[in-house]
Amino acid sequence: MPWKIRYMKIETLCGMICMTTLIASCAAITVRDDGSTVRHHFGYVRVITPPTTSSSGKFQAMEYTSLGLRVENGLGFGYYHERNEYIPLDCRLVIRVMNEQQLKDAVRNLSFLEKEGLCVTVDSN
Repeated sequence: MPWKIRYMKIETLCGMICMTTLIASCAAITVRDDGSTVRHHFGYVRVITPPTTSSSGKFQAMEYTSLGLRVENGLGFGYYHERNEYIPLDCRLVIRVMNEQQLKDAVRNLSFLEKEGLCVTVDSN
């Protein structure tokens, strides 16, 4: 008995490949310590934590970039970019610089403000 060969339209094949890639490339981002945020991204996800400095060491910055499906307080599809900074209460002055060299220079030149709550982070945008 001969095998029957079925041909598939190229659009269907491309659609299947895209959906498989989209579903297979998923990430769940959970930021807790009770500022509770749970995010679900399906597709290309990039998370950057740039260098930061603070007297307490608790100052953090994060950038999220995703392309695909996003579930957070609703449903979104497409390109998404967000930058979050977690600033503790002891940060009184937050300075954003463009690169790590400027970060080092700011810390060196403004070291007298460290006791006052100096926080410095790199923001390349």
